Amino acid sequence: GKRIYIKDYYDDEMKFYDEFEIYKLLNLQNSLIQKELNILIATVKQNSNNRLFFFDKKMDGELDYVRVFQKLLVLYHKDKQIAYEEAFKYIKAPREFNKLLIDFKSSFINAELYINDLATISNYVYNNTEYPKKNTNSIDKLKKENYNILLDKILNSNLSIIDYSYYYPLDDDFNIKTLSTFEKIDKEKYEEIANRKDTTINQILYIIERINKNDLTVLEYYELTKLNPILLNRIATQHKMKTHFFREFHRKLTNSKKISLREELKNYMIISSIEVDEQTKIQAYEILTQKQIPVNQLTYKATIRKLVKEK
Repeated sequence: GKRIYIKDYYDDEMKFYDEFEIYKLLNLQNSLIQKELNILIATVKQNSNNRLFFFDKKMDGELDYVRVFQKLLVLYHKDKQIAYEEAFKYIKAPREFNKLLIDFKSSFINAELYINDLATISNYVYNNTEYPKKNTNSIDKLKKENYNILLDKILNSNLSIIDYSYYYPLDDDFNIKTLSTFEKIDKEKYEEIANRKDTTINQILYIIERINKNDLTVLEYYELTKLNPILLNRIATQHKMKTHFFREFHRKLTNSKKISLREELKNYMIISSIEVDEQTKIQAYEILTQKQIPVNQLTYKATIRKLVKEK
């Protein structure tokens, strides 16, 4: 909760940076530590008086939009659908909201922890409301900001794009055009990442072999890897490994609809002749969230079946 100064801990500034890089490499697979390290390095590198943002406690003297962001984030962490419904009260003009997101990112050292959630809320409201076409460019600007954040994450991980996606979920904005967008946004950064060697190809090919043998469920897939379906499809195409089983599996990865826990708690569900109680539904949702597995109809019901079977 305070700014860190290297001189308070290290006589040799370069020793700090060396140890920082070593610790970052030793914890490549821990996404939370990676985020916190990015915040730490920001506190020692910046000379401005950028603040720390907290969504779960009162922050005195902040602008109205910061308090709105706090409220939306608290709701988002409890139930995304409720957060979306609340956001409709505030996001009347996407262009203005997206400007505030950019200001938020530049004003708070730890904004990286929250910017993706806020952008998701903004995009949901935009996509479910009719706005004048003139606001389209503001969404494009926000997406560019999101691409910048993702590009920096991959750059700082010292991994290739394939390897990064193998270990960490990519943002919802990632699509078939993302790689060319990366190059347009920052060619130097993109080329540095593009020149990195892919070290997880053999593991991915093994996963594709299992898919082709019909020996892998979607839930098992996400427990093995977080590889984005777009990249999985690209690798299978490059190695001429696309079979009927692969195409069917890929369709499941990409077409299963996201679920709302709030709605699922209202629904009556029977698994193996047993009525699924509220506690099991919440437990299934939490398991998927903690494992960074997409929460959709397929993964959610598979997790519930697993929990019911274990009882």
